[in-house]
Amino acid sequence: MTKKEEVKNNVLMTMRLYLDPVNMDILESVIIKEFSGVDIKEMETLPATQRDINEYIISLYQEKRRNKLSERTMGYYLSTIRSLIILVNKPLVKIDENDIEYFLRMKQKQGNCNVSLNNLRRNISAFFKWMRIQRIIQVNPVEIVEPFPVIEKPIDHMESEDIAILRDACKNKRDRALIEFLRSTAMRSGEIPIVRINDINWSNGELVIFGHKNNRYRTVMLDSVALKYILLYVQERNLDKDSKEFLFTHIKGNKSEPLKVDGIRYAVKQIAKRSIVERNIYPHLFRKTTATQIILRGGSDEIAGEYLGHAPNSVTSKHYTFKGPEHIREIFNKYVRQ
Repeated sequence: MTKKEEVKNNVLMTMRLYLDPVNMDILESVIIKEFSGVDIKEMETLPATQRDINEYIISLYQEKRRNKLSERTMGYYLSTIRSLIILVNKPLVKIDENDIEYFLRMKQKQGNCNVSLNNLRRNISAFFKWMRIQRIIQVNPVEIVEPFPVIEKPIDHMESEDIAILRDACKNKRDRALIEFLRSTAMRSGEIPIVRINDINWSNGELVIFGHKNNRYRTVMLDSVALKYILLYVQERNLDKDSKEFLFTHIKGNKSEPLKVDGIRYAVKQIAKRSIVERNIYPHLFRKTTATQIILRGGSDEIAGEYLGHAPNSVTSKHYTFKGPEHIREIFNKYVRQ
């Protein structure tokens, strides 16, 4: 890290206590402009103590990534990094591949499965990759650490009979609306809380949502069955199609408060608990089911990924090919609609 970058980051770290995110972005732009063409001598050391170094880097990470990561993801990453720091007891800039191997092996002894270990490895790698990009370190030490072997299991999904049983287990209109919404849109549970009633195009079933995984807007679809039960739920709340209220809210307590991720998961679990389906049912299972259905109906992995909102893999798909709502509607009509 250059002295110029250190000064800029120190100013940002101090001012974040007094400025909102918009003004912080303006401040950073001003600093970058004023520092253009200015030569400042390289710093020789980071802050003096190990604790200062680590807290400085973590605070900088939080500030730099606050607009890129959800609060939940940020917390997950930092929880892993803090566990690593506690175990190896070293400054982040001094941690190497042996320390990371040791951390992961200790987690393995604590009973973590290989899938969980790979998740921890991925969290650490993302953090150290950011450190490398920021020129805090020269190389990402996680790159040399091999992932743990994982036996690929068949993709978990539901059959049409399972969906029918879940429908029968719905005890209120919100239950049925939620089941049909998940089935038709295949949205991530983290994307659902911010959806409002008037976001839905009630004439064609289109819904433009913000994908929190890739920070992009995308179109999902609601078929006539889903629209029917969602409308019944909305009408039960004495609301109309133009309402700006959140689509899924609590039944008890503050009924205008959106149902968060944990609430969505709980609602689905309660429906499953009342049913005779003898398997684990969870919101993400609906995404897997929709993807499997697309494949079974003749669609490709790429088509399934497009409907689910996965980031495109190829350079052409990312930068040169525009596929609008019509393309998603075509996939939906051919492979998803009931």
